[in-house]
Amino acid sequence: MKSKINYITLWLLSFLCLQNVHAQYPLLTQDSVYTHIENGKAVTTFKVTASSSGNYSLRFWLMGVKHTDATYSSYAMRIDNNAISDYVTTDRGDWHLYQPDNTPSTYLTQGQHEIHLEGTLSDVPNAERVMTPEITSFMNANTRYAKMKNHENYANYSVFNADSLETYHRVINYNRLEDDITKGPFQFNAELNKKVYYTFFRLEYYTQGQTVSITTDEVNGVGHVLNVFSKSSSYNTTWADSTYNGHANLTITIPRTDFYYVMVRTQTPADYGTCNLTINNDKRFEGVPISNSHTPLQHIHYGPIYSCFAKSSVGDPVIFLVRSDGKVIDFNDDYPYSTSNYNWQRNARIDGLLFTNFWLQTTAKSYPPETIQRFDIHVGCKIDNFGDDELISSDVSDVLNWNFNCIAWSVGEWTTWIDPYDNILQFDSLYALNGFERTTDAGQAKIDLWRDPSTLEFTHASVKAKATPYAAGYDWESKKGGLERVFHPRYSLTGYGQVSHHYKKTYNSIIPLTLMSFSFSQQETAQIEYGAEKVSGAVKDRFQTLLGECYEDRNLMQCGSTRDFQLFASYRRLLEFCREAKGADFLLYREIAGRKVIPVRILHDITEARVPQVLEEVEKQCERLSRDGGIRAVRNVQADGVLLVKMLLSGKSGSDSMAALASEGVAYSSDNLLNVFVAGGKLDIDFALDFDAVATVIVAPAGGLGMEKVADGRDFAAGRNHLYCSVPQPGIYTVSLMVNGALYEKKVCVK
Repeated sequence: MKSKINYITLWLLSFLCLQNVHAQYPLLTQDSVYTHIENGKAVTTFKVTASSSGNYSLRFWLMGVKHTDATYSSYAMRIDNNAISDYVTTDRGDWHLYQPDNTPSTYLTQGQHEIHLEGTLSDVPNAERVMTPEITSFMNANTRYAKMKNHENYANYSVFNADSLETYHRVINYNRLEDDITKGPFQFNAELNKKVYYTFFRLEYYTQGQTVSITTDEVNGVGHVLNVFSKSSSYNTTWADSTYNGHANLTITIPRTDFYYVMVRTQTPADYGTCNLTINNDKRFEGVPISNSHTPLQHIHYGPIYSCFAKSSVGDPVIFLVRSDGKVIDFNDDYPYSTSNYNWQRNARIDGLLFTNFWLQTTAKSYPPETIQRFDIHVGCKIDNFGDDELISSDVSDVLNWNFNCIAWSVGEWTTWIDPYDNILQFDSLYALNGFERTTDAGQAKIDLWRDPSTLEFTHASVKAKATPYAAGYDWESKKGGLERVFHPRYSLTGYGQVSHHYKKTYNSIIPLTLMSFSFSQQETAQIEYGAEKVSGAVKDRFQTLLGECYEDRNLMQCGSTRDFQLFASYRRLLEFCREAKGADFLLYREIAGRKVIPVRILHDITEARVPQVLEEVEKQCERLSRDGGIRAVRNVQADGVLLVKMLLSGKSGSDSMAALASEGVAYSSDNLLNVFVAGGKLDIDFALDFDAVATVIVAPAGGLGMEKVADGRDFAAGRNHLYCSVPQPGIYTVSLMVNGALYEKKVCVK
């Protein structure tokens, strides 16, 4: 307790001193920092902006160097093109906060300046920040450094800057069936809000033919790996050695003159500790922290270019691509803003070919003087098929893409297609169901609604990373019609017009959308199959060819609304064929049963010309059932299509008979792994498994009384499974499926 009180007392004294200093010195902003060779010297240059003319007290956050002869490194300081004005002398072999030896303050005119620290070719100044006292506390930085060095929790020692990321850490996986539904369908891996520690990471400069010897010593028995790699050619010039008998050793004849990084990391992912190392029997670093933030690459396919990146608003990430032999083959510190239209700032990104035996390591740039560093790490995101470097694909590589669009994705729904509405009040209602409300403040927005300025039609919706359980990325994410989902800078998309409205979050919890769907009875399914089998082979082949051309038409598939499909020749060819070909209706019915969106629109356009009153009745019944029994269900393209098929198959025209037909086949759901179909007082519970599994199925009325276990820990085979049960009376029931630790639920209305 005494120690803690002393820390707090020291901090208070330091804080009071800072208030006095703050009044004395104006604000200095660091714009960038880079290390280069200048006139035979290794120079680290800070580009800064002085808020006003005046005296500035400079502080440097840099890695000191202890030499084996018990001396320490010193670096010359100069401002702009002026002569050397002072020196910065270190007193330990590790990160620390240093000030010039003799100059209490430096006069800077208002505007931009360059502050240089000069070393020798064999002693590169490793410096990250130049600061002034109003944003720097000696005690804070050094206390946090000391705690971070031992990887301890220093939450009790005055962490001022709040973490602006979400307060939880989650891992996004791939398989949308065997994982919890909130993890969604992804073709990449991501770890969000992951705490990342610093591992030893130092820049050196070596010349061709030079012999370099580096040795490490274990301090606390933690096995580690020593890496050396070229800054400009890491793929071809990289070495690694693991500890054996407590040591790792590398003796290298340098193949080309270049900057090189020396890094030490633990062998085991998520492990951490400390070690000592000596470079060329000269530089000695003692008790430096080592760790290993490891993210594997999975589901990688040969050929495309992939993107891996780490993003944080409270830290400075560095990422390394490591192959199975432990060698670093690529890395990035700061992704260049000059080559992109998104300001990555300190965030890191690597683009290139990947293989399944690679993995990504992430480290913090150094000890954080501000707060614990937490990064969002994304691995294996495709960037092919896009002209814009910043559009990074986040899709799945199967026909599931065809079944949902941007509006659905903006509320976290990835199994259905929701056409854009004509009226902004309808969007207000949709987003209110998921906890969003319209706002005029673009800075608060989590969802952006896009509009064509010439037609005033709504065309698209994009969602900010982390706004829903699925939305991820470095900035915003969009579903491009039936095509890929993409990460993108907020306003960078083309073809959708402009952002016209914004929606902000109103509360933290997320309510899964209740979607309305319809099912075919066994009789209807048999009728469809019988009709499709009678269609000639030539018609079937031509139908599949034309449908395939639609799915390959990227301009067509980018449309967020099915109403725009008629703008494209590939769609019009399929439409004309289906109007004329005998039996093509049944081919459409079969596709619609598989929830395909283009066939739904084809059937809609054919019906509009033949029997428009049927479409009017579909509209009427869908609107009625979406508000029936107190349920607020969202209409979608697939539901409209199935109901339209049911009505066409029935041949009925009376409103009452159509209402009975619609009510008999309606279901309300929040995902499509589990489907529940209602026929009178009987439930057909249908679910699909990719593997054999043990599952429990429970049916419970809305009040919770009278719960029935339809299956209790039963074995089910891979594929489609059906269970049947009867309910005692009309009402709203919840059907729950529990399999492999995940819970899936459906609400159904029994008339």
